[in-house]
Amino acid sequence: MSTFHEQVDYEQLPQGFDRSAVDLDLVNPCTDKLRAHYEQHLDFRLSVLVPIRTDDMHATSWSCIGYERGTRIGERVELMAEPFDREWVHTYLPANFLGDAHDSWIPGAYYLDYDPGRNRANNCQISVDTPRGRVAVTHYGQFREGRVQEHCQLARERLEMLYQDETFLREIYGDGIPLKREPRGYRSTTTITSLTRKNVRR
Repeated sequence: MSTFHEQVDYEQLPQGFDRSAVDLDLVNPCTDKLRAHYEQHLDFRLSVLVPIRTDDMHATSWSCIGYERGTRIGERVELMAEPFDREWVHTYLPANFLGDAHDSWIPGAYYLDYDPGRNRANNCQISVDTPRGRVAVTHYGQFREGRVQEHCQLARERLEMLYQDETFLREIYGDGIPLKREPRGYRSTTTITSLTRKNVRR
């Protein structure tokens, strides 16, 4: 029997959101319940942070952060959701856009330098524009140590881990997660049993 993520048709996941919509339901990936789930089922421990309010943009972002285990001292990983999409980044922070994440199987994923001034050279963020905002994982190292490519890889591994988790996916996409179609000529056990019963009744 296949696992949940093997049944998901990731290419068909809905993408994008209207950042100007007053009714945008920005997902909060950092609730107490979700953080407990990450720690128990994914061995991914995150501390809660208060919502980030940017008064000049009249927007709120959700963020939680934790220290990485088994990596260099001081390495951190942050999970967040923001109401700023790819188009916004291209418009206001074009130098921070590092390119599409061609090395990831998550459709629409892209990399950013998540430092407005781009003077730290110590992080990489991988983002996806979902119907409930931009969901992202950022991996941080020490100040100016220049391991951006490595941070991109570590951030990607974390986001891909989350995207294989049913609880995380349903928090973003609800019950609208597209599943792969059954192979042509395939009939489930339920269907076969149903047909057999009909034949017996005849």
